[in-house]
Amino acid sequence: KRVVCRYLDGREEEIPFDQYQEKAAISEEAALGNLSDELAQSEIDEIVFEHPNLDLCSSGVEIIDSPGLNEHPNRTAITQKLLKDIDAAIFLTNASRSLTQGERDLLQDLKSQLNDGFPDKPAENLFVVGNFMDLVRTEKGLEQVQKRIERFVKGENPIVAGENRIHFISAQSALNAVLNGTEDEWLKTFQRFTKSIEKFLTDERGSLKIKQAATKINDLIQASFEGLHQTE
Repeated sequence: KRVVCRYLDGREEEIPFDQYQEKAAISEEAALGNLSDELAQSEIDEIVFEHPNLDLCSSGVEIIDSPGLNEHPNRTAITQKLLKDIDAAIFLTNASRSLTQGERDLLQDLKSQLNDGFPDKPAENLFVVGNFMDLVRTEKGLEQVQKRIERFVKGENPIVAGENRIHFISAQSALNAVLNGTEDEWLKTFQRFTKSIEKFLTDERGSLKIKQAATKINDLIQASFEGLHQTE
């Protein structure tokens, strides 16, 4: 169990747990105002948590908490770079104001990037998660949020493909249940979400990689045939 801080100049050091927040935090003014100066001056590239009791990670999985795609351009660039080498992406939206037009545009772009630049087919390795569902106070409101997200994500021009790719959670309520040793519906919905991620990474990811490789090979063969035809 340890925390490793890696710096932009290539250095890395193990730091105590109680130093993490000091190392990683930015001021409240910067967070609220989306100011870039503090981030631009930061020497930190990434901070890595390692823990022996995380079963998924002990199987070789790395979980990356990346900056949002609609944040400052510097942070967006970091996430764009990460997207080139990941097996699955989780897109979080605030259920109380879910899927703004900006988020819809981002999801379309994300779908294309996860499909190697092909925008016309849905992404099999993209999960869309509505968080803060506990803040939606009425049953009708909950139903409307779910329909709005599902209609866009799985509508006429679907964003995702595969089973259990859309989830509605309250991360804070689930965490409270874990800390209090209780079990409620929010904990169950969060567990269904994590189980779907585990199933994808353990059962579905390999076949998807093979399909993607086969598609690239077929595209190369087709391009070769076209080149030969032009030569003839």
